[in-house]
Amino acid sequence: MSDLHAALGAGPPAGVDQVTLFVPSVDREGSPIDQAYWTEQALATFGQLFRGATAFPPGRGVWRDDQRGGALVYDETQMVLSYVESGVFDDQEEGASA
Repeated sequence: MSDLHAALGAGPPAGVDQVTLFVPSVDREGSPIDQAYWTEQALATFGQLFRGATAFPPGRGVWRDDQRGGALVYDETQMVLSYVESGVFDDQEEGASA
C-alpha cells in the first residue's frame, strides 16, 4: 500500500472509521435554516477534531417526524463526511459508565 501512496503523492491514510453529518435545509416545520452556516461549522469542527472533512452537494432527502403525527419533511440535505482513526470514539476512561 505504501507504494500506492508514493505513486499518488499521498500522505498516510486519515483513518478507517467514518463520521457523517447530514445538514438539513429546513427545520421540522419546513422553514429554511442557514444550511451554509451549519455546513461551515461542521467542516471547521471536523477539521479540528479529525484533521479534515468534505461536504458533498445537497441531495434530496426525507424523514418522518413522529412527533408531528408521522408528517414527512422533505429537504435538500448536505452531507459532511470525515474519516477518523479507528477507535477514536471508544470510551478511553477507566471506570466510565455508558
